[in-house]
Amino acid sequence: TDANPAACRLLSLPYHELVGSPVLSLPPQARQARSALSIDSGADAAIELEMLDGRGQVIPVEVVGRSVQRRDQRQRMTVIRDMRDRQAAQARIHT
Repeated sequence: TDANPAACRLLSLPYHELVGSPVLSLPPQARQARSALSIDSGADAAIELEMLDGRGQVIPVEVVGRSVQRRDQRQRMTVIRDMRDRQAAQARIHT
């Protein structure tokens, strides 16, 4: 597993703690089974779930999984999007 600076900021974790960590270690325990189903399916899909940051705060995120070919190997790429701003905007619209 690799990470970029945006992931480090989002999750309040230093790079060395994210690199090599399975993506499934980030959602709270109760949500890990749902995340595993999405990843194991190999589908190019997005799911909304929650992750824990380095301070133990719950962060709503959208996780997008994609399968990619690299040097004749199928690999899985995961993009994590912070949903807090979107959820706040939706709440403003509906109030």
